[in-house]
Amino acid sequence: MPDNTRSAEAGRGALRLRWRLILLLVAIGACAGALAVIGDVFPHAPMVTVLSGGAASGVLGTVGELLRMRRERLDAAEARPQPLSPAAAAAARQQDVEFDSPVFVGREDALEDILRRFGPPVRQGARRRFGRRRAAAGDARSGPLVVAVTGEPGIGKSELASQVAKRVQHRFPDGRLRCDLFGAPAGTARAPRRPERVLAELLRSIDAAPQRDDIPLAALRRTWRTLTRGRRLLLILDDAEDFDQVEPLLPGGDGCAVLITSTNALSDARMYVHRHPLGPLSVQAGVRLLAHPPGAGPAEAPPGPSADLAEIARECGGRPLSLALCRGVLHNGVSTRQLLQELRQDGGENLFTDHSVATAFRILFRERPADEQLLLGRLAKSGLTSIAPWAAAALLRRPVPEAGRLLEELRNRHLLRRAPSAHGSLRYQPVKELNSILRRSTSRELGVAALERPRWSGPATVRAIDRLLAAYAWLAERSAIGRAPREWGFTQPRLPAPEPDPRLGLAPSERPADWFTDERQQIQACLKLTHSGAPLAVEWRLQRALAAHCRAGRVYWADWRAALERTSQLAQRMNSSAAYGISLLERAELAGNEGHHGRAVELAREARSVLAGGDERWEARAARAIGVNLYRMGDRDKGEGELRAAEDSFARRGERWWRARTRCNLGELHRFRGDYEQAHRLLAEARAEFADLGDPEQAAKAGLLLGEVRGHMRRDLEAWLTLRGVLEELEHASGGSWYRARCLRSMGRLDNARLWLQYDDCDMVLAPERQQERTQSLRDFVFRGVLGDYSDRAAVAALVAQWRRIHRDRVRRNLGDDHWPGCTAGWEGGGLPRWDGAGARRLRADQSGWNDRAGVARVEEAHRLLEAAGDTWGSYRTLLILGELRMRTDVQAGLRDMDEAAAGFARLGHRWWQARAWRHSAEALYRQKHYRQAKDKARLAKEGYQGLSNLSGRLRAQVLLGWTLSALGEDRAALDELNEARADALRGHEQGIVPAALLHDVEDARTHVVGEDLHDLHVGPAAARG
Repeated sequence: MPDNTRSAEAGRGALRLRWRLILLLVAIGACAGALAVIGDVFPHAPMVTVLSGGAASGVLGTVGELLRMRRERLDAAEARPQPLSPAAAAAARQQDVEFDSPVFVGREDALEDILRRFGPPVRQGARRRFGRRRAAAGDARSGPLVVAVTGEPGIGKSELASQVAKRVQHRFPDGRLRCDLFGAPAGTARAPRRPERVLAELLRSIDAAPQRDDIPLAALRRTWRTLTRGRRLLLILDDAEDFDQVEPLLPGGDGCAVLITSTNALSDARMYVHRHPLGPLSVQAGVRLLAHPPGAGPAEAPPGPSADLAEIARECGGRPLSLALCRGVLHNGVSTRQLLQELRQDGGENLFTDHSVATAFRILFRERPADEQLLLGRLAKSGLTSIAPWAAAALLRRPVPEAGRLLEELRNRHLLRRAPSAHGSLRYQPVKELNSILRRSTSRELGVAALERPRWSGPATVRAIDRLLAAYAWLAERSAIGRAPREWGFTQPRLPAPEPDPRLGLAPSERPADWFTDERQQIQACLKLTHSGAPLAVEWRLQRALAAHCRAGRVYWADWRAALERTSQLAQRMNSSAAYGISLLERAELAGNEGHHGRAVELAREARSVLAGGDERWEARAARAIGVNLYRMGDRDKGEGELRAAEDSFARRGERWWRARTRCNLGELHRFRGDYEQAHRLLAEARAEFADLGDPEQAAKAGLLLGEVRGHMRRDLEAWLTLRGVLEELEHASGGSWYRARCLRSMGRLDNARLWLQYDDCDMVLAPERQQERTQSLRDFVFRGVLGDYSDRAAVAALVAQWRRIHRDRVRRNLGDDHWPGCTAGWEGGGLPRWDGAGARRLRADQSGWNDRAGVARVEEAHRLLEAAGDTWGSYRTLLILGELRMRTDVQAGLRDMDEAAAGFARLGHRWWQARAWRHSAEALYRQKHYRQAKDKARLAKEGYQGLSNLSGRLRAQVLLGWTLSALGEDRAALDELNEARADALRGHEQGIVPAALLHDVEDARTHVVGEDLHDLHVGPAAARG
């Protein structure tokens, strides 16, 4: 076997030698050049002077070369797309808290063997690279460390993996994730989990939730590996079916590690998988385990003769689960002789190779208190895969603290296991092997006392399940309201739904998003119960709350869709028009989010009809949904009418939050129309309203739209600061990667030349090192004002004050009213203004990214994130922008991207966006002087806008077509096109649907064609952007 440690050290040594040679050659070259120059210029200079000058020149040349190389590396780092956002780097949930068993004996050698794979131990908090430690351990392969623990059921695989994770967790600061793959049959009816579902869950755990549920496995796998590259993440994949189920789940970084457990030997696994098969415990280890007391205390005197304990260990076949159950039996007072006698009888169970687990479980079960027995039985009947204390309280009708004590006692007896949680709360899961016994056995077969059997009856179980459903409905509603209180602020349907028993002491979670992450699968299990007698209203509330949680996080789209469709069915069965109308409206909003705008309009119109005559606010919300989807289909004029009606209705009812949301929609509509001033006003007012209402997340979302509008208004520096701030705020919100993509896309399309010019205008006024430029500028300004006559001191002072005022206004205009106080200081009292604050430091740090290469990289990252999230419409929209940027350096590559975007919009049925893509393609081709191709695209755009209620879009296409025809010398055709556009623009302006700026663009293009040279050819289409 090769010595990988020596290879790695040799590689690092070669790199150091290479750098030393580079520095030596640079220094020698610089010295030689300097000596030659000094000798030529000063032939009579002393030799010491020549040598000193050469040495100094060499040092300076070396330093300059190092600085240049460092600058190039920083530029390359800026231009390279970063795989993870700062929020995503901290978003992995710590799901392995106290998952290990309190007793662990007999696997010390296997534990040490696996730990050696992780390399030498390091102190907690050390920053040494995990990959280097692996190299020291003899594993130089790139990619994650993969360790598989295999063996038959009940042999202790999961426990060993948990013990390993506990000892190495400090090496993985980016998170520890655990997924149960349900691969082993062991009597369970649940099928193994599909890799697609597991990958979607893993991506959600690092705040990169997919926006659709039908994303192919290959795309999910690629995204997962990309986002985990460079991370230090520990992943536990428990109970794998085979290696095919596991391989797509492996992360991409060599700083990651994966622990797999499986009853499959994984003989088909790749060579890089380190397999550790587990066999039975030795008899000596079995005796130590049997002698250990319940809980985590130290070992005590054996509860029987050592020879009997050794016989029990042999009867259990060395399986830790069987031994742990037998230990519980012995510590309950059963003698070793009696236990041996029971184990040696043929009990009719043959789960594995013997019946030791079933026998030990039945004996231990008989000895447990009645409430513990009943809790295990009802948990098995409910189908829940994990349970929290409050759910156990609902099943037993006991207070939550008491139920929690019962769960912990069952865990100490190895009858339950600790389950992973999204936020460290206590959860428990049934032991799969024991659950199968409980499901197949009657209360009599389990040894339940005769007086307790009525509590095990079918009606009693149904009542317990109903209590559980009522508790879930109440908690799910309360947590959904906590996440989005204003979504629930209108009049709700009056449905006869029972409240949970007050004796349970239920309380809503303070972290509703994490509560939903923990409970989603359990809610789904409850909703599938066919033996529940709960009222339909309970299910309606629970289904609606499930959908509300999905909407708040933009996750679990299939569950979201299914839940809302079920609420419509339930509302019709209950004959509740209010519940039916609300379900239709929420389905319309979902359809709009999925890009099915036509279907969304149909559902919203039906909802408005059903809700008519009730709470006016529901009708206004329906009008808003209609308006949003109409303008996104391209029917902007009708969409604006619906949005205006909704805004007026919300204003009448004092619904400030909903009015602000509708204003955001109107602002976006005016942005697409090209009326940027109106869009800016609406969005600024909406953001201020959200801030006043104490909703920073919605304020940041309005800021995102505002930043995009400022970019269109050529206020690039202000737009950069706005989008940069929004990026930092929204990365920590639900769906942070989606908002990161939106921000990066908008930042990538800003004009880098304008960014530098606007920053330079500010820097000339604020940078201390540019005092000489400021002084000269002031002198020139005063000189022009007084024409060289400085005798009038008052006039000179007035001009100085005017100069300061002009430059102050310029700085304020470039930075924006929102940002200039946080970037500058020193304006008051006649002092010297200067850069100051976090905003100024941010701008200085960001300057290296103001170049075309970095801009393209930002949009490319946005495109990858949106593709990974399954946002097809957003990814095509981003591809359109990416094509515009690429066309600056490679026309054909850019055109391919833009054509692909147009075709994608066509496949989605988005005629307006297809026409828009053609218009943007024509504009980009015009700027590159590809006039014939530009003419063809402009004609396609004009034809695409035909039939849409979108006069502004058609006029822009006609203006662009007129400029293009004129550039080709077809002035007659250009004039005909622009005359038609002028007549339509005048009518539209009178009706208030064509902004003045667009009318001016039409007049300007027409004036140029008839012969008055007012603008260069390249100005016209630039003004027609949007």
